[in-house]
Amino acid sequence: MYISQNYDNRLTFSGKKVPRYIYHLTTKANYENIQKSGFINMSKDYLSGKNAVFFIDWQNFIKRWGKLEVDDSVFLSKKTFLKYLLKGKGKRNMSLLRVPVSKLNQDDLYVRSQDILFDACTNYKAEYQTRDPILQIFFPHLFDFDFVKNVKKYTSKKHSVEYIYKNTIPKDIVEEVGTAELTLQNFKSRNNLLNFLNNLLKSTPEQKSLKIYQK
Repeated sequence: MYISQNYDNRLTFSGKKVPRYIYHLTTKANYENIQKSGFINMSKDYLSGKNAVFFIDWQNFIKRWGKLEVDDSVFLSKKTFLKYLLKGKGKRNMSLLRVPVSKLNQDDLYVRSQDILFDACTNYKAEYQTRDPILQIFFPHLFDFDFVKNVKKYTSKKHSVEYIYKNTIPKDIVEEVGTAELTLQNFKSRNNLLNFLNNLLKSTPEQKSLKIYQK
């Protein structure tokens, strides 16, 4: 049974506050592979070409990445994050995984601003597609990432933040929070998307984070 408490507490690294837990949203099939292999293995970043495991801070995700507009238009991670997880398929069973930051090596943990990433994609579309060096000049932290101790540089500006771990993660410290089916239908209305998130977080403390969307 999944049991957690105080998921919104913060730890302090080098005087900077980071989440007590970070979350990895993946397919149910991938989670089953993690159980078999014994690790969350690294994957190649589409922009930098570097291998890492990518995470979200759930509170930050709901407040910044997970903004739901009052007109029912869905802007979840600038419209890209959940749709990217579908990767062209009509539906996928998703698993939300939780990892305690205290069990990770701080020297392997980095951050990146998704606001800057999506703005770069929008404003420098041609260069982004061809990985032109101009992006590396203007936005070096998108490629080399930033040290986790500098996370406040982005959170203080109310950016959506991505946590990046440059190592594999043993399954023994990985906890499955919940599962839910993600479909293209989830994106057709605000209520559909909230239903997906509620199903994903059913009977967990994290589900309380969705209260900010209650009218």
